[in-house]
Amino acid sequence: MEYTLKDNKNNNKTLCLTTLTIEENSGYLKFIFLAMNTKYCCPHVNEYNAIHAEGDACEIFIGSSENRKEYYEIEVSPNNDVMLCKITHKGFKLFSRSPKLEHSFVDKKDCFVKSKVEKVLDGYKVEIEIPKDKILTGNGEIYFNAYRVETDGGEMNKYLIALSPTLTKTFHTPKAFVLLKDYV
Repeated sequence: MEYTLKDNKNNNKTLCLTTLTIEENSGYLKFIFLAMNTKYCCPHVNEYNAIHAEGDACEIFIGSSENRKEYYEIEVSPNNDVMLCKITHKGFKLFSRSPKLEHSFVDKKDCFVKSKVEKVLDGYKVEIEIPKDKILTGNGEIYFNAYRVETDGGEMNKYLIALSPTLTKTFHTPKAFVLLKDYV
């Protein structure tokens, strides 16, 4: 089934149409994004994500810890650069809705994510394939959320788009994660 992502801040339709299809086969999960209306902002092409979350990307947060506090962040740019990071969410900063996160970046040589990006008219298609057993972060059910970051060609004006909008300025909001079994 195909799902349409919405504006992360208000759950409304977005001008940057993004659809997501999820498939499960032989122990692998495949997430297929179709990201339309883009300008392909990919700074740091040779050092992808030198400044975390800079530029356009399709992203998945996925894990299985019972409290939804440990998960993997998988980010793929329109240039097919992959960033894989294990996140431990330690709550939110006092007097702020900014998350406190512990990052454990996975070296490219140890990356278990396969991806493919194809340019299409006015956009790009991203296929992300993940071995299901590699993303387990605990003994709970698998949960996830899917996102797209689109910029206006600059580096700071970001449009945040989500399958399950967090209604905040960040994607790192575990209460917005959904159960995988409800989407495959």
